[in-house]
Amino acid sequence: GMSARRLSSELGARALDGALAAPHFTNLAPTDDGSLAYSELKASNLRLTDLAADLSAFAQLATLDVSHNMLRNLNGLGALPVLVTLNAAGNSLRRLLDFDPPPSGSRLRVADLRDNCISNQASADSFSHPQLETLLLDGNRMASLECLKSLRCLRRLTVSRNALRDTAGLDGLSSLEHLDLARNQLDSAEALPSLVGLRTLHLGHNRLTVLPRLSQLGGLTVVGLESNRFAALREITRPLEGLPTLRALAFADNPIVDKSEVRLELLWRLPALDEIDGAPVAPRSSTRPAAEEMSRH
Repeated sequence: GMSARRLSSELGARALDGALAAPHFTNLAPTDDGSLAYSELKASNLRLTDLAADLSAFAQLATLDVSHNMLRNLNGLGALPVLVTLNAAGNSLRRLLDFDPPPSGSRLRVADLRDNCISNQASADSFSHPQLETLLLDGNRMASLECLKSLRCLRRLTVSRNALRDTAGLDGLSSLEHLDLARNQLDSAEALPSLVGLRTLHLGHNRLTVLPRLSQLGGLTVVGLESNRFAALREITRPLEGLPTLRALAFADNPIVDKSEVRLELLWRLPALDEIDGAPVAPRSSTRPAAEEMSRH
C-alpha cells in the first residue's frame, strides 16, 4: 500500500508549491512595501517536473535555483517581477528561457542553463531579456547563436559542448568579455572581430583552419585554440598580431606542419605572451638577446 502510493507520487507530476518550497527559502530581505520576505529559493534536486501554475506567491524572489530537476519548460517564471538570477541547469529544458517576461519587463541578469536539451529558437523576436549579462549554455543542442543577437548587455557567454558550426548571431555584441565556444563543430568564426570588449576566448576542440584578424580586440588576454585544424603557425599568429595584452595562448594538438621553431616564432610575433599551452614562458635574460635565449629551450 504505502510503497505503491509513494512510487506513484514519485513517477507523477511534481510542481513547485508553497509546501514543497517552504524549507528551502533563504535571505530574508525587506521588500518595496517595507515588509520582510525571502529573496532566494534553493529548490534543486526535488524531482520537480513543473513550476507552479501560479508563482505569484513567490513574487519577492530575486534568486531562484531549480537545478537538477526534471523540468521541461520554465512556464510561469513571468510571475517573478524582480528575478535577477536563475539556475535551471541539469533539467530537460527544450527551449531558451521559454517564458513570457513580467509586464514590468525582465530584470534577469544571470541564467545558468547548462546541461539541458536546448536547441534553436524559431524566432529571435520572442527573446526579451535585455539586461542579461551572463548566459551559460554548455552541454545543450544549440546549432546556431542567431537567437542571442538582441542581448546587447551580455558579458559572459559559454556555449561549449553544443552543435555550433559558426558564430553568426554574435556580431556586434560589444559588451561581451568572456566567450567559450569550445567543443563544437566550428569551422568559421567570422563574428569575432566585432566583439571589441573581448578579454578571454576559448575555441578549443573545433574544426577551425583560419581565424579572422583580431587586432581590434585590444583587451584580449587569453586565447584557446587547442585541438583545431590549423596547418601553419602563421594562421594563428597573423590574426593575433598587435594585441598588446595577449598573455596566454593554447594551440596544442593542431596539425602544424613546421614545428621546429614554433616557440621562438610565437614569442617573436606575440611578444606579450607569458604562457604557452599552460606552461609559463621563461623570463628573458637582460644580458642576452631574447631570440638567442629562447632558441636554447
